[in-house]
Amino acid sequence: MKKTLKYFAITLIAAGALSAIVPGAAFAAHPAKAHPNRGTNMAFGMLSNYSTSSAGVTTGTVTTPSSDVVNFTLTKKAKLVSEDGSSAPANADNVAVWLRWNRGNPLASKLEFGVNPFAVGRPRGYQGMFASDTTNSSDGSLASFTITYGRKGSKSATYEVDSSTKYFENGKATTSPILASGDKLTGRESQFTDGSRRAGVVRIHVKKQHKK
Repeated sequence: MKKTLKYFAITLIAAGALSAIVPGAAFAAHPAKAHPNRGTNMAFGMLSNYSTSSAGVTTGTVTTPSSDVVNFTLTKKAKLVSEDGSSAPANADNVAVWLRWNRGNPLASKLEFGVNPFAVGRPRGYQGMFASDTTNSSDGSLASFTITYGRKGSKSATYEVDSSTKYFENGKATTSPILASGDKLTGRESQFTDGSRRAGVVRIHVKKQHKK
């Protein structure tokens, strides 16, 4: 019983620390998978104050896309992973850090870093009804789209797209997607360190064939 109570106390403390720096269910705007049995979680955003003391202790700060601030200390065996070939993390890098709390202190066991935003976590599925879109001013190509979902379409989500996004219209691949009212959209999306969500796959379920 004592071990059980202690476990729940640790879990609640970790949850309290998370809620203090992360609004709602999204950790740094990302629904990161929590591991309460290990007391770990992930934060991502922009790196600052990254330095190593004369005693060999490396610390840094992550400012999340929602402007929350997370200070961390690298563990001695922390894994550093470069997303673009850079030799070491630098201030202003995009980063993702895997944290666990030791007596209230966030320790980073892994630090991913790169100059440009990169995907964090596993791709996730989405589905909803097409609501609106934006296009690139240079060539008129699709830049982002918004869907509504949930009870009576009470919720919405916006996803960016790029040259790597794949489109399918009623199961057939297309390079010139057309989105219209009444279309149901499904696919896979990824969270990026800059707070954007990008669709890797867009499946357009059209009730009536679009006029090209």
